[in-house]
Amino acid sequence: MNNRPEVLTVITSCTMKSDIPFCIKHIQRSTPHVKYIAYVDSASANLYEEAGWTVRPIPKLANCERPSPRIASRVPKLQTYLLGIETKFALWIDASIVFSAEFISEIVNLANPNSCISLFRHYKRSSVFAEALYCFMFGKLTFYQLIKAIHLNLGAYNTTLFMGGILLWNQTHPYISIFQHKLFFQMLRVGRDQLVLSPLIVSAKISHTILPYSLFQLITIRPHVNYCPHPSDALSRCITWFANFLFRLLKL
Repeated sequence: MNNRPEVLTVITSCTMKSDIPFCIKHIQRSTPHVKYIAYVDSASANLYEEAGWTVRPIPKLANCERPSPRIASRVPKLQTYLLGIETKFALWIDASIVFSAEFISEIVNLANPNSCISLFRHYKRSSVFAEALYCFMFGKLTFYQLIKAIHLNLGAYNTTLFMGGILLWNQTHPYISIFQHKLFFQMLRVGRDQLVLSPLIVSAKISHTILPYSLFQLITIRPHVNYCPHPSDALSRCITWFANFLFRLLKL
């Protein structure tokens, strides 16, 4: 019998069957001190239960009766202080990510009790500004959201870009509720949490730990199977078409 106290809760979320549930039954046997919870809609509940996850409904948003599936799935990601998690740390993992027992064990070993959040640097783009342009060119931001993102983060826009797919939250940190509240509602204005995460960490002077790239190499990111479309406008659709055309042309 393993008497080690539970120190970590791994959480994920899925709406509209956007991802195939990752089966964690073999990982649970190796990590009995870790909880695994999936916040899902009714379409995905049975699939995640069969894959070994403890299934819970996605918490409702205050002042928002019918949020989009994309926004709804951000609630457990960015507002863990509202979830009633009993462990000291909560590890958010995107539903598209495949991980191992070794990865979870390393996360537990590297968890910094003095940091509010631990996370990876982005492995493709180095700055928030580059990420904003990429999102706009490929239809993940409207022109209005792009302008709003630049306005919100003016002065901190070339800060290091962090990856939003894996976030290790310290549930006992004194500033976690304030930080997550600001993060979530700035995300609502911009549409992409990665575009507000890095500048807000800097401006709020939130204690954070950068996880080593060697740990990132222990995961695999799968493509979505049911893509939830981003909001778009005429200008962003035109630029998306041109960017994709140019991309295909350069590959020839």
